[in-house]
Amino acid sequence: MKRFKAYLLSGILVVTSFNTTTLMAQTGKLPNVGETVAMDLIFDTSAVPVESIHYLNLYTDLIGNLKTSKHSLEELNLMQTTYLSNWAMGIGTLKTLDNGEDFTPTLGMSWLGLIDSNEQAISLIEEMIFNTDFDDSQALLKEVQRIKSNFKQNYNQNPLNIVMEYNEASWNMANAYDNYSCQLEYYYFLEEIEHLIVKNPKEVSENLRKVAQLGLNRNNLIVGYVGNRNQLDTLKAQIQSLIKVLPSESLEKADYSALKQYDNVGIKIDSTVNSFGYTFIFNFIGHL
Repeated sequence: MKRFKAYLLSGILVVTSFNTTTLMAQTGKLPNVGETVAMDLIFDTSAVPVESIHYLNLYTDLIGNLKTSKHSLEELNLMQTTYLSNWAMGIGTLKTLDNGEDFTPTLGMSWLGLIDSNEQAISLIEEMIFNTDFDDSQALLKEVQRIKSNFKQNYNQNPLNIVMEYNEASWNMANAYDNYSCQLEYYYFLEEIEHLIVKNPKEVSENLRKVAQLGLNRNNLIVGYVGNRNQLDTLKAQIQSLIKVLPSESLEKADYSALKQYDNVGIKIDSTVNSFGYTFIFNFIGHL
């Protein structure tokens, strides 16, 4: 069982989780996790328009994989290993209704660390999200090509999962957003960006900075924390340094109603096909 507590910190929702396991049932005491903390930052990206969603996804793929104004890529890799264990960053959705028609698009990041070095972790995150160097066109092109290669490998290895995600996009608008942002449309976008970096790299770098300004806003930010209760005051002081530099302008929500919801999907892959299948929504086969 987990105990959750939520409170406001400079207008930011902070959700804390105090893990109560079998140990509490046996001893009547909360387990002590020592200096270990697990952190989440979840940004509301509903101001990012449809035409910029893929730039937002690319932005999250690039963070931590390009040098910053202060650190070389080698230094950055070492610091991530030291302060940001299990670092993850990506976009997604929070559903606010059971049917997923009303949803909030998000940009999330998470990491594990130690409370005493969490200040360095947050400082490093601030450096990465605001000062990543998108102007080195050769490094940017190389990274986009790497992302494309990984996407294609996953695509060929998991064709059934790809088809299922396209079918799930027809269930609700939250799934349609998730599918559009991360599936084949994103790959086609990467192909275009690959050419654009060669022709006009400044346009790409400027668009990445613009979408970051829209996505990294303190409005509706959720801070998640898992750790010992007695470290909360330390966490509050640490997270303030990031909160105070985040943009706070009130932003207009984008319209996502034009996102495509697929009824019938087939895909082609480069590898040998040794099986095939169909997927249906439940009401099509009479279960709803």
